[in-house]
Amino acid sequence: MFIGYIYKITGSCGKVYIGSTRNYKNRVEQHRFDKRERSNSKLLVKPLKFEIIRQDEYKLVKTMYLVEQFYIDINDCVNQQRAFGRRLEIREYKKEYNIKNKKKISDWQKVYRETHKEELKKKKKVYSETHKEYFKEKCKEYRETHKEEIKKKMKKYWSIKIECIYCKKIILKGNICKHHKTKRCLAIQESLKDAK
Repeated sequence: MFIGYIYKITGSCGKVYIGSTRNYKNRVEQHRFDKRERSNSKLLVKPLKFEIIRQDEYKLVKTMYLVEQFYIDINDCVNQQRAFGRRLEIREYKKEYNIKNKKKISDWQKVYRETHKEELKKKKKVYSETHKEYFKEKCKEYRETHKEEIKKKMKKYWSIKIECIYCKKIILKGNICKHHKTKRCLAIQESLKDAK
């Protein structure tokens, strides 16, 4: 079972696009910012107005697509493809292709990341700047919902004892950075450097 959303985008030109999704926030972001967006929502003139037409619980994705198709049929919209049928075929084909060509895809991704290092760095920076508030909210939400879990992890982390690689003193893992800056440890680090 999952929550599915049927949504409507209205452009300032008056034209309408109907869509469906499981994750409404992400889908809105894709329509607004993703240059690779393949849907006909690109035909709408900005600014765009987003609204949820319907929110239901579904067992099958196909059912959600059928509901979406109903709204496409009763509205005059820019959608050119049917909501179901072809979309499900494509999804199944992609799944199979990804399973069969896992190694090939990971090799290609590795090469792509290495050859486009600077470009990807810039994109990442732009993305993190434009989504700063979104990430802040997500982090805050996560911390609030996982309070006890985080507390336990921190308690466990701070209680682990480790040996300093320089002076061989046993200290708590959480204090290691602070310890490396102490006079005694710094003196030993210097003597080790000189010995080299």
